[in-house]
Amino acid sequence: MFSRAIGSGIGMSSQAPEAAAHRLRVIEPKLMLPRVHPRTLRRARLLEMLDGDGTSALTVLDAGVGYGKTTLVRSWCAEHPGAVIWMTLDPADDDPVRLWTHLATAVERLGNSLGRRALSSLETRGAPIETAVDELMNGMVAFGRPVAIVIDDLHTVQSEPSVRSLGHALKRMPSNARLLASTRSDPPISLARLRARRALTEIRARELAFTGRRDARAHRPRVDRVVQRGSRVARRAHRGMAGRAIPSGAVAARARQTRRGSAGIRRQRSPRRRVPRR
Repeated sequence: MFSRAIGSGIGMSSQAPEAAAHRLRVIEPKLMLPRVHPRTLRRARLLEMLDGDGTSALTVLDAGVGYGKTTLVRSWCAEHPGAVIWMTLDPADDDPVRLWTHLATAVERLGNSLGRRALSSLETRGAPIETAVDELMNGMVAFGRPVAIVIDDLHTVQSEPSVRSLGHALKRMPSNARLLASTRSDPPISLARLRARRALTEIRARELAFTGRRDARAHRPRVDRVVQRGSRVARRAHRGMAGRAIPSGAVAARARQTRRGSAGIRRQRSPRRRVPRR
């Protein structure tokens, strides 16, 4: 009995290293929400666009550096009542196995082993990546509640296998799930097909730019607070100076500065032209 148990143990462990060898290490910070400043301006109009009407499988935030794409989506995640999966990409993630290993790990952490089958497929040498994507979509269907997958910096994914896997995921996306992606350029996915199906929401630079009366009204409370703070400082300074005698030397110095300024202005004036008498 004892030797048989050891033998079965050896037999089981002989396959474990092979599976473990194919398992990629998850970089945990990639799956963490980025920091956001507590005083970040709330842009209600854009947050409503991100909410959508429930028909968009893909929401794209497409603009250059400095438009606040990540900050906006991060603010939306803080208010979103459903489950959110976040992944920040970099050029090393332009590999479908690495990309979907991170996403499947995040889905697995929703509970009930929702990403286990996808992870198992990703660990199998030679298995099509589409199989793992299908298993992940099945897991989100089993989750049964709304879930949003946010991919930050999608422009770093350019290889054909990675792009094809994302396109396959959008075709299989269940009704309780959606994908939000921030990018600096249009993703090489068939956006026209998604537009035709009304399954695409686009937020571009013209929407992200701080222009128009709406943004002015959004800024007004903060500007008013700054003005009020400045007024309070001025009043305190005025009260502090009340009743204090100003030194005579300071008065004299101020008078000399005023005279020098007046003299400089007179010198800068052009001389009057004299008209010769006839």
